[in-house]
Amino acid sequence: MGPKHFQNKARREWWSLHIEAWRRSDLAIRKYCLQQRLTENTFRRWLKRLAGDETALKLEKYQTELRRERCRDKREKALRKQKQRRFSATGAASLSRSL
Repeated sequence: MGPKHFQNKARREWWSLHIEAWRRSDLAIRKYCLQQRLTENTFRRWLKRLAGDETALKLEKYQTELRRERCRDKREKALRKQKQRRFSATGAASLSRSL
């Protein structure tokens, strides 16, 4: 692809919208591209072109870390819920025995 390909205003706008939507989606690039039926390599090429190489890499790492953190929070929340259920179930059983 020549440099004119990346200078096309309509293309730049279209890919900018997709990159912004990806940022807000909190999805991995691969998953976003599958959902939107985009080529992952082309998406990455435009991300690097529009955001710059270093910024694109930092953004991708940040998104990955953010997803991991959210998954970790979900797991912890599920474990807390599980513990509460156990506690309430045992508490109810011991209460019924004492009556």
